[in-house]
Amino acid sequence: MNKRTLSLLLGLLLLASLTAVALAADYSWPDAEPSQNLTQNGDSYQSAIAVTQSEVAVAWAGEEDDRGIFLARLNRTTGDWNTVKFADSGNRNARFPELLYTNGVLTLAWVEHESTETRAPSRVQFQQVGAGAPTTVLGDLYGPIPRMAADTAGNIHMVFPAETVEYGAVADLYYTYRTAGGSWATPEIIVTQNQVIGGGSGGVWYPSVAVSPDGQNLYVAWEQHMGIVGGLPYRAIWYMEGIWNGSGVTWGAPRQLSAPETQLALRPDIVIDGAGRVHIIWARIQGYLAQPEGQYIEYLNTTDNVIRLVDAYPVGVNSIRPTLTLPRIDAYQSTICVAWHGYRLGTPAFEDVLLRCSSDAGQSWTVTVNTTESGADGALSLFPALALDGTGLVHLAWEEFQGGASYFTNYDILYRAGSAEIKVNTLYLPLIMRGR
Repeated sequence: MNKRTLSLLLGLLLLASLTAVALAADYSWPDAEPSQNLTQNGDSYQSAIAVTQSEVAVAWAGEEDDRGIFLARLNRTTGDWNTVKFADSGNRNARFPELLYTNGVLTLAWVEHESTETRAPSRVQFQQVGAGAPTTVLGDLYGPIPRMAADTAGNIHMVFPAETVEYGAVADLYYTYRTAGGSWATPEIIVTQNQVIGGGSGGVWYPSVAVSPDGQNLYVAWEQHMGIVGGLPYRAIWYMEGIWNGSGVTWGAPRQLSAPETQLALRPDIVIDGAGRVHIIWARIQGYLAQPEGQYIEYLNTTDNVIRLVDAYPVGVNSIRPTLTLPRIDAYQSTICVAWHGYRLGTPAFEDVLLRCSSDAGQSWTVTVNTTESGADGALSLFPALALDGTGLVHLAWEEFQGGASYFTNYDILYRAGSAEIKVNTLYLPLIMRGR
């Protein structure tokens, strides 16, 4: 074997080895701030985050020892956090906080049980931080999770799924709005099971809403349970556009976004960039719903309507909690960032929050970075909440498992921020040695 052939073989072996390493471990988040634990009580779940140029706000639910909704606010000038128990639910569960700044005013929505009974119905609550008492948007519901969006005029739009009968029913998609300084309009059902697929089991779940910069156009994406197809559960991502007239919305026809041949597409999130372009992500499950083989994050913008992968490599999620990844997307001007959680297949089963960003409205993307770096078997970083600001920073909050015998309990809320302009040394291709 001559020197040239030997050099080539050695180079190819080195390439394969380094490529395998690159695929097995994501890059660290360069120059990001250290993670901060906002709770340190092992009883905190379901974070939400919102930012302005002067403040970061993170909300979460306390579930067992100290039930209610908590709110932490970071003064970005002084670097000081102020944490309060925002809504005390007593012995009733309060869950799924949603945060939103509307013309600089912080608003918060959440779900709260109406009594201490285990299977009590819930109500959707809303409050401007620092102003008055909570308002009940709608009550006597099962399964609502509110999502909000606001325009520059201060109008707030809200969607949530809900059943009105416990068990056996299918969830409908509700919409309501609140004009600047006004009260909430009576929520209306804008999508029903029959409207989409006709009868049977299924329903609407995990909707997300966005509004165009001029406030004239609304966009909603949701996870549609399509019943049983081929003996297996079928989940799809559906989408609908609406025109806001100042006192209501004229909605277009719903349409399916995920590919018809995809058996399981779940957990969508939607955002509008500064030019009014619509960006949507969701998780595509490979294998069975109960025990997925892998989970991909799919991305679509309605400009070209082509489904692409955010990352070419899937993640795995533990089989105890939460079993499915939950992607999040946010935008500022033409910068788009996507976060999701899981572990890379073939690696130890600790889970991290992964992040990828685009500075050109989704045309090209940075490398994927590991923002939480759990770094040990059994460590879990789950359910990211994501926000971008005008300085180019990405703000993340998430649930972090603090150890113990059960993955169902003992979580804190952590926060970290870093640049969306992710620049790392990606040069791992070896130079081919030359014979002398």
